[in-house]
Amino acid sequence: MRPWWWIVVSSTLAIVLISCGQAPTAGSKPPAHSRFYQNSNLRIGSHGDQPGIGLYDFKTNDWSGLDVDVAYYVMGKLRITFTRDNNHLHPVQTADRDDHLLKSIDNLIIASYSITDGRINKGITFSIPYLLSFQDILIRESDKNKIKSVEDLRARDVCTTSPASTPYQHLDALNKKFSPKMILDPQASIALCVDRLLAGATDAVVTDNAILYGHEAANSGLYLVNTKVWDRPEQYGIGMIAKTPTDATEINNAIRDMIKDGTWAKSIVANFCPKNTPPDHPCDLAQTFLRNPPTG
Repeated sequence: MRPWWWIVVSSTLAIVLISCGQAPTAGSKPPAHSRFYQNSNLRIGSHGDQPGIGLYDFKTNDWSGLDVDVAYYVMGKLRITFTRDNNHLHPVQTADRDDHLLKSIDNLIIASYSITDGRINKGITFSIPYLLSFQDILIRESDKNKIKSVEDLRARDVCTTSPASTPYQHLDALNKKFSPKMILDPQASIALCVDRLLAGATDAVVTDNAILYGHEAANSGLYLVNTKVWDRPEQYGIGMIAKTPTDATEINNAIRDMIKDGTWAKSIVANFCPKNTPPDHPCDLAQTFLRNPPTG
């Protein structure tokens, strides 16, 4: 018999995470650390084109964003030394995240990776969530009186990521109820969708508000509708292929520590507020996430 079961409960939802691995022999003790611990060859896939979430500067080789802060914190807990030349991070596209785990290209995915039943059923194990983010709509500011809710997207061109992504699947489900339907325009990344929005090639971009906030701040003339396309928030977790329960447990403990010691809150403020925002008076955007911490 090969299955393992881990039950992970967040502050808002209970999610059963199912993974497969080698069952221990009778009387054996679980390993003290995960297989990621002190792994000098650890590879972590993260987005490189999402301001505030995961952004890679090809000129300076510098990374920034909440996902990046989570990655560095987890690496610290795993006692992994990272340098400018070998920081274990590399960009991954939205559509490639599942395959990068299933084909062992990456050991961990920290890339605004929503916890979903479909991914779990493929054999991917998720950590407890480290962010809750509702899906929203980004439009051109000139259209803010025309598009105020998801209902106003009927018969309009709507850009999001690949059909395998959560936003696309939610929009596709809504289209079954819509008449006329939205004209879905899937792209390899939200950054490409934003380029199309700025060029007038699409009417709206739909994905998680944590991602859209950064693109709105980075581009003048864009406007975030501030609505909820879907009733439930996306839960960002760290994806992995867990070989033993300890693989998931050690990553979960790192996330709990990051939230408990205040590092998570500092990262939220640093990545979602202007640089001149006083740390003890976070901006409204940061408070959106601080009021709803993902786990304790």
